[in-house]
Amino acid sequence: MIYLHELKKLLLSPVLLALAAMCVIANLTFLLVERDSLAPYDQLGHPSDAVAAQAVSIFEGYRTADIAEGYVRWYRLEGDNAERVRAKYEALQPVVDRKAASAEKPPVYFSGRMTDLEVLLFGKLLKHVSQEIGLLALLCALLAAVYEQMRGTERLIYVSKIGRKIQLAKLWAALSTSAALSLFVIGLSLLTFFVLFDFPIPWRADVSSVFDHALGESKPFITWHDLTVAEYLGAALAISFGLALCCGLIGFAAGTGIRSAYAAFGACVLLLAAFDLIARSPLLPVGSIFKSVWSLNPMWMWRNSGTWFTDGRAEVLWANFETLGLFAYSAVFAAAAWLAYRLLRRREIH
Repeated sequence: MIYLHELKKLLLSPVLLALAAMCVIANLTFLLVERDSLAPYDQLGHPSDAVAAQAVSIFEGYRTADIAEGYVRWYRLEGDNAERVRAKYEALQPVVDRKAASAEKPPVYFSGRMTDLEVLLFGKLLKHVSQEIGLLALLCALLAAVYEQMRGTERLIYVSKIGRKIQLAKLWAALSTSAALSLFVIGLSLLTFFVLFDFPIPWRADVSSVFDHALGESKPFITWHDLTVAEYLGAALAISFGLALCCGLIGFAAGTGIRSAYAAFGACVLLLAAFDLIARSPLLPVGSIFKSVWSLNPMWMWRNSGTWFTDGRAEVLWANFETLGLFAYSAVFAAAAWLAYRLLRRREIH
């Protein structure tokens, strides 16, 4: 009963509903602007002619060592940092060889309008959506955690340890509401995309391609596993959901552990800013273990969303960095949320 009450309270919150609606409107506006900027079909030919399975795989004879050496030169890496980058791309070579030999899902070459649509969906729209649902989840959990304080009912509700167990119901309600709002934003945003654009990319084709060239990289888009376009979209959405729940844990930990609602919100802002700024710091050189670990945080994961399930550029040193980062930081924030709850149960409330 308490869970349902808290869930109803959050789902009917005017603030959260308004923010979710604003996210959808912002994505609609973004897609309309992007549609107007795309070249018309008559300048590029029919989309069915713009994509075709290549007779020769783009990975035929491709050497991932060239990617590593390019990064070593670009970032002027030396010593262990350079060797770590080389080791990652050495491990990627068997994946490229397997893709070159596979005839089941031939690589698809994206060009012209096809490249624009691929970049728009995976490189831009999904990045915006993952950030939006993450911030929505954070605010949702923060609102649930500080609700009694904001309403002046903290002394009444938290007068006993039993009353303080309500905080757990608030957490489950916040995570459930975050999931519902995420489905709302993702569903309407993708529906808008597919209504506005003709997306003729074969869903069963291997997503690995020359897509990275369109994102400013001089290398193919190489996933560690054999993923179709449809599978890649599903996997990217799963990571986005996971990051949203991770942000919900951040909001709950801050709201429960810090007595002031404004201070809790400020702490969340400072944490996200630190995640981004420290990762950009020249004190953390590319190829270092600490930079690679720090680059798994939610802010940097959002920044690198266009490279999920791939080599992830030079900042990260491990395969499947997006999954590793999601589980690692979720565990950290779950522990922080549990610690904040334990402190609440012992706190003197006046």
